[in-house]
Amino acid sequence: MMDTDMPPSQDKSPELWNPRAAIGWSLLLSPAFGAYLHAANWQALNEPQRASENKSWFWVSIVFTILALLTEFLPNPRILDALFRLVGLCLFIAWYRSQARHQVTHFRDVLENCYTKKRWGRALLAGFTPFLVGVVVIMIFAVLEMGKIDPKMVVETLRPELQKQWPEHKSVTIGEISLIPTKENSNKFTGTVEATLDGETSLFPLEINVGKDSELSWIIGEPDDAESG
Repeated sequence: MMDTDMPPSQDKSPELWNPRAAIGWSLLLSPAFGAYLHAANWQALNEPQRASENKSWFWVSIVFTILALLTEFLPNPRILDALFRLVGLCLFIAWYRSQARHQVTHFRDVLENCYTKKRWGRALLAGFTPFLVGVVVIMIFAVLEMGKIDPKMVVETLRPELQKQWPEHKSVTIGEISLIPTKENSNKFTGTVEATLDGETSLFPLEINVGKDSELSWIIGEPDDAESG
């Protein structure tokens, strides 16, 4: 039956997404999800300006989501993740206040919530697929990173051991330790250690191997250069 409140040019109620549900799912997925569906609704209601505005929010949200995923590959991802979560919430609120609530009001006051509701199967599949792909990529990256050895951790473990390396000297001070993973084996490092022995500073070549259970073995060569302390 045709809704008497619909424009005369329409012979049946439009087939639309529930705007409230779209907003709710956007909290879990991204404002991009809701903005896309709201844009489709406005397009079906012959409101191209409103549709265009929501499409802009869709692309802004897509770019933001990509940047948020990239933070997982940067140093200190937890800090950046917390920051992006806050910005993401602000983005959602901004989209809701500037766009989404107007569609909810339009559906209530103009359409009187009389419309044919579209099914959510395909929409949710499209919304969750990028989300799941992102999670899988992050998990793969995390697994690969677990296999890598952090040179900073090696330095922290090695420093107190090197302090005992020269027992024949009364005074031993370990300075800067520089390590570079070898191309052939990520468990091996080459570099240098700056050591001050009885007031005389020298730069020693260093080779380190990280074995099972993170056990370290190392070889210290003859000093390359020396500086009077």
